[in-house]
Amino acid sequence: MRMIRTITLLFLTLFCQIPEAISQIVNMQDTDITTCSALFYDSEGGGAYLNSDQRTITFHSASECALQVQFLFFDIAAGDTLWVYDACSDSSGLIGVFTLMDFPFTTATTTGSCVTFRFHSDASDSSMGWLAQITCPDQPNAVITSSGPTEFCGGDSVTLFASGGISYQWNTFSSTPDIIVSLPGIYVVSVSDAQGCIDTASVEITVDPLPPVAFILPNDSLCNQDTPMPLSGGFPVGGVYSGFGVVNGSFDPFMSGAGLFTVTYSYTDSNGCSRSIPQNIHVLICQSAGDVAANDRAILYPNPANEEMNVEWFGSNPIEHIEIHDLKGILLYSNVVSPGQNKCIFHLEKLNPGMYFVTLRGKKILHFKFKKY
Repeated sequence: MRMIRTITLLFLTLFCQIPEAISQIVNMQDTDITTCSALFYDSEGGGAYLNSDQRTITFHSASECALQVQFLFFDIAAGDTLWVYDACSDSSGLIGVFTLMDFPFTTATTTGSCVTFRFHSDASDSSMGWLAQITCPDQPNAVITSSGPTEFCGGDSVTLFASGGISYQWNTFSSTPDIIVSLPGIYVVSVSDAQGCIDTASVEITVDPLPPVAFILPNDSLCNQDTPMPLSGGFPVGGVYSGFGVVNGSFDPFMSGAGLFTVTYSYTDSNGCSRSIPQNIHVLICQSAGDVAANDRAILYPNPANEEMNVEWFGSNPIEHIEIHDLKGILLYSNVVSPGQNKCIFHLEKLNPGMYFVTLRGKKILHFKFKKY
């Protein structure tokens, strides 16, 4: 291979200003470097290089296309030599041999995707060395943009759009210009142009976790005649309770009426991430011991009770089934009522102190609340 090089030679004895946007600084060493943007120094990085030293370095184009070499400074001592090759090794493609009196080209572009430098210094005096800039002149410009912030809350997502070429390959194995991401990490795209030259771009996605939220209702069964129940049990504190029947942080069963209602606790953390937990509340139409409805009457006594409680019913609503539930709606007792039976005695020794519901099921359903002490 050969290198197309500028004919103009320039005697550079003054250090030039370092270009901006250089991603690597490389000293002369025995290695291979893949890059499209580097400042290349002698072995001592701009200071007097070592005597009796011999090293070889090869630069590979990160774009897989041509490399451009521009010498910004060159000063080596008599008896020292720099060889430059338009190849991936020093076995072929020799461009030139440069010494104290043979200064290198100012700018040159490779015909392939590599350039190799070999340097030898003798045992006598050294000098300040050299500085060269390595770039990829034909590299496409890969760019990633996003449909929204690259930091968001768990459960959300953002679309990443790549541009700058005609084909794309993401580190997610997708080969489309745009991808939808919802997981944290660094997303990298390789962009190729019509000549097959490559550039890469990356973006970091940060996903903030949703806050841990818990919600336990103080009571999930109420009578429609009960007073509003202050809502609590949401964690972390500082969230908001919402739902039909919720007013000023309390659930009002009279306002909601009978039925099944959902109360939601929502909490937002310092990152703006929110999580909501729903819980259901049962509102029952309850009868008091002295209520009379359509000539159907039932009484509970004593109420509160400790060891026994009596339930009697009268009227045109024959009771077929009788149940006891706790305030969470868990069935604790169920029994079929015999025809003509109008009384049931409950033994309460196994119940813990607290509030309970008695349900009488017939043509109509009657609910009563009683207290075990």
